Amino acid sequence: MHLPVVLCRAYIRSMSTASSLQNPVCAVCGKTIQGRYIRDYWGNNYHSTHEQTHPACHYCGRLISKHSTGGGSRYSDGRMICALCRDRAIENKESGLAVLNEAHDLLEKHGILLRPFRPKFSLLDRQTLGKYSKSGNELGFTHATRRTDSSGRILDLKIQVFILHGLPYEAFLATAAHELMHAWIHLNGRQDAARWFKEGSCNMAAYLALRSKRTLEADYQIEQMRRQTDRVYGRGFRKVLRFAQRRGTGAWLKSVRTAKRLPLL
Repeated sequence: MHLPVVLCRAYIRSMSTASSLQNPVCAVCGKTIQGRYIRDYWGNNYHSTHEQTHPACHYCGRLISKHSTGGGSRYSDGRMICALCRDRAIENKESGLAVLNEAHDLLEKHGILLRPFRPKFSLLDRQTLGKYSKSGNELGFTHATRRTDSSGRILDLKIQVFILHGLPYEAFLATAAHELMHAWIHLNGRQDAARWFKEGSCNMAAYLALRSKRTLEADYQIEQMRRQTDRVYGRGFRKVLRFAQRRGTGAWLKSVRTAKRLPLL
């Protein structure tokens, strides 16, 4: 069972106190803020009471309102998405396949090769995607098989990728890279490796794809991964990231091929 990158729903925020020299304006109601207020990752300021009256976007953490995000909508599975993210959401197979191929090309630059690459791809709703997972909350699922000759040369490579519909571009790119890394690990890595090592490595692949974008939206997704408290996805990713930064991506990929867990730094 392949699990995707898990994105934190809570937006990054800080609590500040307005002063007589600084009178921020609330991004939700447009009124001057007196006293304590919230500032989100994007620099928007809010009255703290709006947290109880306005939902946060599932993908960028902004409080959804006409003034702050141009409104928003709710998917049939309950996910709230602001209009800013919805404008960049992947909602058809053609767009999704294009981003999947982009993720593949970005990972190839780091030595993560999947060839020949002729994936079968589907966008699924939450209920259908949930049939492939234990929790039903995953963003994607991947299945990979290969046929080789007597010398081990790959004759045929079959990859199936399923991703949740409606993810904004950066979230979709991260999920696609994560899923393709699962395929690479299945075909090249140790199947008995520690789960945190495999999932952390898949999040590392998502990180590599996002880092190439150099946008605030990509930086936000990376920050969410860095802040995850989950032992498998969060701590696993941070361990892999530290190792790759000190030893290089080549050493990391070699470890994925040969080891159950990372060697000591």
